[in-house]
Amino acid sequence: CRLSHESYLQQHALCCSCVPEEQWREHAQRNKYTVVVRDFDAFLERLSAGIRRDGGWGFEFGRVDYFANEDTQFLPNTGFHKSNTFAHQHEYRFVINTQGQRRDPWELQIGGLSDICLIFKRDGLPS
Repeated sequence: CRLSHESYLQQHALCCSCVPEEQWREHAQRNKYTVVVRDFDAFLERLSAGIRRDGGWGFEFGRVDYFANEDTQFLPNTGFHKSNTFAHQHEYRFVINTQGQRRDPWELQIGGLSDICLIFKRDGLPS
């Protein structure tokens, strides 16, 4: 997949894994922390409100489409395309078009999530 360096500088992405409920504990064994969003609509509203506060930029969200490694043609909406080498990640992304106004790492404040999320530690148990 080919995407110019300049177009990467136009956006920020929140990359998540999208796994079925029966795989949460297994996923938590491979990661230091795993956050499970139980109320997607509430999460989306908090994310949207945080983006509006920080700059009012537009954003898109959805599952990543994986493509064969030998397929190097330009793909539209490249924020949602990735080599099938990484298909095991089952990615879901939130891509924020900051129009190049934020090129530094960005810590988006969206408030507490404990009421709509579960947090698993590496031991697989909810924290």
